[in-house]
Amino acid sequence: MPQNIVVDASCLIILERIGELDILKKMYGEILITPEIANEYGLQLPDWIKINDIDIARHKKLLNSLLDSGEKSVIALAKELNGLAVLDDLKARNFANELQVEYTGTMGLIVEAKQNGIIDSVETLLDKIDQTNFRLSDELRVKILNMAGE
Repeated sequence: MPQNIVVDASCLIILERIGELDILKKMYGEILITPEIANEYGLQLPDWIKINDIDIARHKKLLNSLLDSGEKSVIALAKELNGLAVLDDLKARNFANELQVEYTGTMGLIVEAKQNGIIDSVETLLDKIDQTNFRLSDELRVKILNMAGE
């Protein structure tokens, strides 16, 4: 597993809304975000979330993409640090794949947390997520639960 975990705002927002932001700390100890992500998140950050600046201009392909500035910064920082990008947006994930940047999403982190014994139930967290404005299709929910062995 990469040592440098670079997280997009959607992951922080979802986990914060369900009261599970500390899953990231339990899994990785420290995570990285960019100033753009800190702005998008908009809440006070715990001390285990570190802000790293990145010069996106060095990544011309990203600079010209249609991704938002936060997604661009996450991919650029993960690429520079040979880290793992946590992205939920499909376009951003496709772009990360094109640039050979390893990625996962918030649901992948939740499944991994279950596999590593950090949480007892993925379904419980999915139920909490259902109470937010973040939506999962029934098909994706079943897939996530199957991946988690539930």
